[in-house]
Amino acid sequence: MKVHIVTAANRDRYGRELEQMHRQRHEVFVGGLGWTELAQRDGLERDQFDDGSAVYLLAMENGDVQGSLRLLPTWRRCMLTECWPQSVTRGEAPRGPGVWEWTRWCPGTLARPKTLVRARRALILAALEFARSRLIETYLTFCDTKFVGQLVELGWNPEPLGLPEPYRQGQAVGVVWPVEDGLLERTRALFKVRDPVSLEAPARGRISAPVWVLEQLLEAQPESESPAPIATQLAA
Repeated sequence: MKVHIVTAANRDRYGRELEQMHRQRHEVFVGGLGWTELAQRDGLERDQFDDGSAVYLLAMENGDVQGSLRLLPTWRRCMLTECWPQSVTRGEAPRGPGVWEWTRWCPGTLARPKTLVRARRALILAALEFARSRLIETYLTFCDTKFVGQLVELGWNPEPLGLPEPYRQGQAVGVVWPVEDGLLERTRALFKVRDPVSLEAPARGRISAPVWVLEQLLEAQPESESPAPIATQLAA
């Protein structure tokens, strides 16, 4: 399973895949988790943060999206401070070029548990690979308290920004965790994954190959620390 990094530069390559992502988000958040306030007649879950600054990580297998994650640059917009400012009571939430927000975590559905596990691991690794390529120092999120323990199990060091806040489905807390040196390598070792999992395709004008061809080209590349050289080779 590979993870495609979708940015403003290459988004026009991924019209079909992004629609799959929004449909799966609706299936998981509304149908699975019961977040009825997000329900839409078209079955596509979107919000005001699905704009040009959002970066999407799409876990893909056999040409279809199996899971996704949205990353937001905090110097532009941030769900934590716009939607849940009351959750930040210990100083101010960090912002700046080295801080990105982890949102709309959707690794799949319990109806496909094996695929969910693979997508979850691939998305986590891809987020760390993306952090390395962008010099990201910190991730932050508004996280259901039952998932904070999973961050600790990964060997990460989440720090709360305040006390847990109730919401309809439970309790959530604003947390930050540093992208420490060696975190990517430790997480790869934990998941028993050796090679990079992510692909960042160049803008369409630089190479005309469809998404599935780019994924096959990635599979043929030798092991490397970052997906960035692959995109450079494809664009040459």
